[in-house]
Amino acid sequence: MFPRLQYLSVNRSGLLIGVASVLAGTSVLLVVLGAVYNLLIAIFAIPFGAAAYLLWMDATGRIQMRFRAKKRRTPPPGGRTARTEQSRDRSWDQRTPQPQREQPSQSKARRVLGVGPEADQAEIRSAYRDRVKEVHPDAKNGDEESFKQVSQAYDRLRE
Repeated sequence: MFPRLQYLSVNRSGLLIGVASVLAGTSVLLVVLGAVYNLLIAIFAIPFGAAAYLLWMDATGRIQMRFRAKKRRTPPPGGRTARTEQSRDRSWDQRTPQPQREQPSQSKARRVLGVGPEADQAEIRSAYRDRVKEVHPDAKNGDEESFKQVSQAYDRLRE
């Protein structure tokens, strides 16, 4: 590629935006003149405005993005895309019932949280928060199974 042509391709978007600005200014001027003198003059602003808009769209790359988006939307000949396969997999996961974990008894839930039988909701919530900080999987000595047990115990005592 010639160096001079390469320079033109690099500054193409700046040049197009400049030309679009001039055309937009011309269309605004024609609209103002049409409003002041004769409405027939304002009709000539339409092609200048349309050209300015199209040049601006080309310079900013929005035309190319729009065509790329249309290409992605058209399904392949088989009719299935990766996106439809993913959504189909997700919908299958939602339909399969998750195994329900057995709720602990009231006494076991109180033992897990370390509260007595006379504890009110504020004490239970406080004990739950303290215990979760200890057993959370992201904590230093955290364990996922213990975290699940604490969460289930809190759910049981909250009911």
